[in-house]
Amino acid sequence: MALAVGLLASVASAPTFSQTVSGGPCANFYASGFQLPQGQVDAAVPNLARPAKGAITTDPVFGTCVVRATQHDVEPPTTFARNDYSRREPFNADMSYFFVYSDGGYWHLYDANTLKYIKVLNGPAGDAELQWDPVDPKKLYFTPTNGGLKLYAMNVDTGAITTVADFTGKLPWPSAAHVWTKSEGSPSRDGRYWGLMVDDANWNSLGLIVWDTVQNRLVGSMSTNGNRPDHISMSPSGRWVVPSWLDGTYAYTPDFSRRVQLHHSSEHSDLGVLPNGDDVYVSIDFQANLGDIFMVDLDTGVRTDLMPTYISGSATALHVSMKAFNKPGWALIGTYAGTGPHRWYMDHLFALELKANPRIYNIAFHHSNVAGYWSEPQAAVNRDFTRILFNSNWGSSSDTDVDAYMVQLPAGAVPASGLKKRLAVYDSGSTAAPSSSPAVEPTPATPASSASNGPAANDDDSQQTANASNGARWYRLGDTAGTMKDPLREHRHAPSGASAVDATTQRRRGGERADSAR
Repeated sequence: MALAVGLLASVASAPTFSQTVSGGPCANFYASGFQLPQGQVDAAVPNLARPAKGAITTDPVFGTCVVRATQHDVEPPTTFARNDYSRREPFNADMSYFFVYSDGGYWHLYDANTLKYIKVLNGPAGDAELQWDPVDPKKLYFTPTNGGLKLYAMNVDTGAITTVADFTGKLPWPSAAHVWTKSEGSPSRDGRYWGLMVDDANWNSLGLIVWDTVQNRLVGSMSTNGNRPDHISMSPSGRWVVPSWLDGTYAYTPDFSRRVQLHHSSEHSDLGVLPNGDDVYVSIDFQANLGDIFMVDLDTGVRTDLMPTYISGSATALHVSMKAFNKPGWALIGTYAGTGPHRWYMDHLFALELKANPRIYNIAFHHSNVAGYWSEPQAAVNRDFTRILFNSNWGSSSDTDVDAYMVQLPAGAVPASGLKKRLAVYDSGSTAAPSSSPAVEPTPATPASSASNGPAANDDDSQQTANASNGARWYRLGDTAGTMKDPLREHRHAPSGASAVDATTQRRRGGERADSAR
């Protein structure tokens, strides 16, 4: 794989843009001339009282509008109300709704502009792979808990549910029972192509597939011989399907005939778009000497190191969100659980440009004193990079006293880079391969990884154990070039008594490892 090294950006000239915020509580917040602070802004987390729901809070360092969006101790979400994950966009197509996840496996709908609680969603339960339709603001896709043999669409206004895909009898494995991404995947940006893994009823991994929801057909498949990835996702263009094993992350062509290796491990990451239209993978390399955040262009195979995280004994955990498809060339980074001396990148959200010598725009502190999985910020960005939803216990020591908070930004606060497509969106009806990159290699006959069964097997966070004696959320092996991991990921469970679409999908409680950990 080719390598391009990028140095950390310094403060540079800021863009000129409109201060308009479209709707929401921050509509009249930003004054003329506002600019996001750029570069390495080294500041301590400000000491702020937890705001009331709907109250506008000004981040005193970065000057942005932060609003508490939920109130789990008053509203129906019990125990916590949180953004589900950084790799899943919580906002719908016209920014009128967002969803949150709560204890017991319930999903709740909110008005994204008034922040009014609307209702619990009657259908999806537990780990149900919720995805908004990219065009229809009322349509929400989901699967049975932990995947089943159908993909559904719900009208969130009426509650009407329809079947988008029925995999029964259409897959290469007669014993197929669970079809899902294992929590962290997304379809292509147009919602057409879905990369999915397939398990049998006993959670033995059978294979991987790409499904075309427009032509309602199987595009490609590959047997895993029992070797389940940590997760799988489609690239935004639909040109690649990306499974991630603990010993390697790969981008495959949709027919699984060729592949590109993206990483030697499986870490927190996401898939996005570059200004030229190429798909891009962004992650962190904890085994590198500098613990670099890096990107790989899926269509060329070129790796670019973006910024170091190992700085003079300091390090951090982080999540990546790349759902700002309409602002190609940017990633949202949310850091937490830092160790060592305080560094500029710790405990806040920032936009990272996807090129060598990247620009950095600082956005907001998340104020979460991470006490476990549920209190991780796991910030997710919308398609225009104008709204961010993140989780916070706002300085408490509780892992469940958690609410969702929203940041709103003016439309040009994170500058547009201009999308100039070099490659077309993949057409499954074409016989042409989606890439002729020299980095692409034929797919080996058998995936080179150790087999492991069970629905929670091969979780990238579960191979390390939190140090209970000192409360460490993760630890490193060796020196600054050692291995780092996030905490063990909690399991999400379907709600007892909640409605399910597929009666054969049983909700699992207690110690059963039948739902995904992330």
